[in-house]
Amino acid sequence: MGAADTVVVDSHRVLRNTYWLLALSMLPTIAGALVGMQLNFIALFKAAPIMTPLLMFGVMIGSLFVVTKLRDSAWGVLALFGFTFIAGLMLTAILTVAAGFPNGAQLVGVSGR
Repeated sequence: MGAADTVVVDSHRVLRNTYWLLALSMLPTIAGALVGMQLNFIALFKAAPIMTPLLMFGVMIGSLFVVTKLRDSAWGVLALFGFTFIAGLMLTAILTVAAGFPNGAQLVGVSGR
């Protein structure tokens, strides 16, 4: 195996690991959305429609700094999962409104064309 073969194998490994991490990061996003819907998180959005999204964006930006700080350690993966959980919480308002429509499951589950 030559040097060119090693580069190809390494690039395939990096790509495979990236896709695995992307797929795994969907799980905390789904969990965050489920937790937000179970805890009626939309009530916060209704009570403070301007402050709640601003605070959530602040938390998301802060967690991105944490992910960046920890990116070279195993804790970085956990920080990334924490960020995606928070992103799932942010989806709660949209999912709750969509779930209230008669075709809400179809709106969320089917991509538009």
